[in-house]
Amino acid sequence: MRTAIVVALLAAPLLVGGCGRNDDPTKTAAPSGFTPPETRAPAPIAGQAQTTPITAYVGKYPHDAVDGVDFFDRTDVATGLVNAVGDAKLREMIRGRSGPATPVFKMG
Repeated sequence: MRTAIVVALLAAPLLVGGCGRNDDPTKTAAPSGFTPPETRAPAPIAGQAQTTPITAYVGKYPHDAVDGVDFFDRTDVATGLVNAVGDAKLREMIRGRSGPATPVFKMG
C-alpha cells in the first residue's frame, strides 16, 4: 500500500507537468515565402519498365501486389492519380491504407 502511495506521489507531478503547455508555433511554422515544390508525375527508372499488364489487378485489392508491385505504385496509375487529384493530402488518403477498400475493376 505504501509503495502505491509513493509511486502515485512521484508520478503526479510528471503527469500534471505537461498539462496546459502550448507548443511554440514558431518552431513548427514554415519560413515566410516558402513555396513547396510542384508534384511531378513519376517516371520509370531506365530498365524497369512495367511488364505486368494493368488488367492483372482486376479483382484484386489496390494493396495486393502483383509481381511485387502495388496497384498505386505502378507508374501509369501513379501518373494518373497525380494528374486527376490536385490535393496532395487527398492523394495520400487514396494511396494509404485508409483509402479505397474495394477490388480494382474494369469499366468498358
